[in-house]
Amino acid sequence: MNPTAPDPAANTAAASAPDHPSERPTQAQLTWSRLITDNIPLGLYVYHLEDVADDRTLRMVYANPAVTALTGLSPQDVVGKTLDENFPGLRAKGIPQRFAEVVRRQASIQFDDMVYGDDRLPLASFSVSAFPLTDNLVGIAFDNITERKEMALLKFKWVGFSVFTKLELTNERETV
Repeated sequence: MNPTAPDPAANTAAASAPDHPSERPTQAQLTWSRLITDNIPLGLYVYHLEDVADDRTLRMVYANPAVTALTGLSPQDVVGKTLDENFPGLRAKGIPQRFAEVVRRQASIQFDDMVYGDDRLPLASFSVSAFPLTDNLVGIAFDNITERKEMALLKFKWVGFSVFTKLELTNERETV
């Protein structure tokens, strides 16, 4: 966890907290939020749109520990850098523009299969959800789905092979 970065769990809790002190989240609830964020097996990035009119100002302020297993990049590798610095190939796909729109419109978006790779990251498929937070922040929750896609493809090939082999054997029996 980057100690200078805003705490996304606290930020979200504060955004939904009523004005009355007795209805605000307790310290225990804030601690739970932190523990969930730090231990969930999904990757979580939080970007701050420093200039609402410029998607090039999306700067990462938080990354949870799970991002290391999912991308190979540690939070220390990416926090403090802009989205373009971290993932330069996403601009050509229109991703920074879409993430900035999440902040501007306060509406979530989903990418079921975003394929990405660059000099630091091997080509992989990700399921990505971008959601608005307070203070011009956007949360990016993601999972690396490459292995699942490869297994599904192998299963598809196996089923196709099995059907083809069955048809071939059936045709051989009929012609004998």
